[in-house]
Amino acid sequence: MEYAISISTLVCLLIYAALALVLLRGLERSSWSEEASGAADFPAVSVVIAVRNEEDNILELLKSLQTQDYSNFDVVIVDDASSDNTRGIAEDFCRNKTNFRVIPAAENTFGWGPKKNAIHTGILHSRGEIILTTDADCRPQSGWIRGITAKFTGEIGAVVGYSPLIFDNTIAGRLKSLEALAAAIIAAAFIGEGKPFLAAGRSFAYRRSLYLEIGGFGESGSAPAGDDDLLLQRIGKYTKTAFSFDLNTIVPSYPEAGDYIARKRRHFAVAKRYPLPFILAGAVVFLLIAGITALIILGLITFAFGLLTAGVCAFILKVICDYILLSRGAKKLGDGFRHSDMILAELIQIPYTLILQPLSFIGKIKWRGRKL
Repeated sequence: MEYAISISTLVCLLIYAALALVLLRGLERSSWSEEASGAADFPAVSVVIAVRNEEDNILELLKSLQTQDYSNFDVVIVDDASSDNTRGIAEDFCRNKTNFRVIPAAENTFGWGPKKNAIHTGILHSRGEIILTTDADCRPQSGWIRGITAKFTGEIGAVVGYSPLIFDNTIAGRLKSLEALAAAIIAAAFIGEGKPFLAAGRSFAYRRSLYLEIGGFGESGSAPAGDDDLLLQRIGKYTKTAFSFDLNTIVPSYPEAGDYIARKRRHFAVAKRYPLPFILAGAVVFLLIAGITALIILGLITFAFGLLTAGVCAFILKVICDYILLSRGAKKLGDGFRHSDMILAELIQIPYTLILQPLSFIGKIKWRGRKL
């Protein structure tokens, strides 16, 4: 058994290293296209925001949107059956503003997830050529709309932006922020490789005509999440996509710390809908971490120095691959991280991957007072 675990771990490690090289290449390609972009015109943009029980956040978001240095845009706030004063606060702000309005989410006739239905409602009521989405806990910079829109050149049908998650300066907070940074780097790298599969709805844009042409969220609509990545995957089948490295388009997000586990369960639960190559890549990561863990545990229990050494060496090589990709991507995104946080994150990734991810596929997921 030890031999089989060692060989399988080695194979997974080699595949993992090869994937890291591909992602590094994709990251470079994605940033090269960034340098060549820049739309000459100023198309109409509709910012669509689905909100539910966001009375503590909505006003600051709307104030941020009011400071945009782009004139040809409107904002559609879709109230998704809030039970607090979200809608009242938004309506007070939008009063006497011609390009800001609040509408209720329409009846869900497609059987889609509630948030997707709300976004779809907003898109149907939008006026812009470009749909740009964000969340209530986000604070877009003044150059956000202009910078994202500038990426829509030629055949580009969708643009993914960077939206760091900002928590308090505790170890837990920094680790969550580091995870969001890593996800953005992976998203940019795969887009650079022409295989878009990951996006954050906190800063995500696409052509309205294309969205309607492909049937919106389509069969992915019933998933508990995926209003961003699953939609990006659908769009990527028909057109080219881009990632914005423009620092003016960075959209900080300030989520509630208590939502983290539920948020991650929602995200993991849609992974089974990903295209097969991405599911297989995820399986390689899972098997690699499982193999490293098994080698170290067996080495400690049986006092087998060879197994322990193999497990530790495999872990170190994985950390090196991750560090090279993370440091390169962080530099391109104008962000950074503590080396000590990354090492801790690598250790926490073991129970995170082996326990939390599988549990995400069990039972109903509760989010914003709903079972999804």
